[in-house]
Amino acid sequence: MWEGNFVFPLRNYKSVKDNFGARRVINGVSGPIHRGIDISANKGEKVYASNSGIVVVARRFVLEGNLIVINHGTGIHTIYAHLKDMAVKEGDFVKKGQLIGYVGSTGRSTGYHLHFGAKIGQVDINPYALFEIQNVLSVALGNFDKLKNLEN
Repeated sequence: MWEGNFVFPLRNYKSVKDNFGARRVINGVSGPIHRGIDISANKGEKVYASNSGIVVVARRFVLEGNLIVINHGTGIHTIYAHLKDMAVKEGDFVKKGQLIGYVGSTGRSTGYHLHFGAKIGQVDINPYALFEIQNVLSVALGNFDKLKNLEN
């Protein structure tokens, strides 16, 4: 379903607050590692699908708040949490760059941001890895003629 490199899910944002793998301390107690990146943005900022796929989760959870998970095929999933509102429902097919929701602060959240995560199979990966996945797979498969210019 996915094609080409994945795209950043926000067009307008303030900063990336937490990097993947950072260990959080809550009330003085070391917690689990952070399994995504937190992108600070204004309330209601539009959130876009990072690539094409099928929405497999679009509902509210206690910790994640309004959560969307997109299955992009080949075991790749992207996760969008703490949304104010969702513009898609479970079972919808979405295209890369399609509006899927709006930045919020639902669930266990301390401010307006998008928690953006990714998985390959059951393994959490740094979502930044998806932005060059076409190039990585081209090298792995020996398709050097399909490499994109990484300097652009």
